[in-house]
Amino acid sequence: MLFGLIQELCVIFPWMVERIVGSLDGSTVGWRLSSLQAHSSDYSNVLEFLQPRWTCL
Repeated sequence: MLFGLIQELCVIFPWMVERIVGSLDGSTVGWRLSSLQAHSSDYSNVLEFLQPRWTCL
């Protein structure tokens, strides 16, 4: 069950990251993470989200 969930997340993770940080070609703006302050709790939450503890197979 958990393995299947992780596989599904691996499929959508690149899409989610592009929506959050923006696309390389600039066609998607993203959430403007550069406006977050390094000392804010939001910044810490975003960093934790972008560094998952699992790997895609």
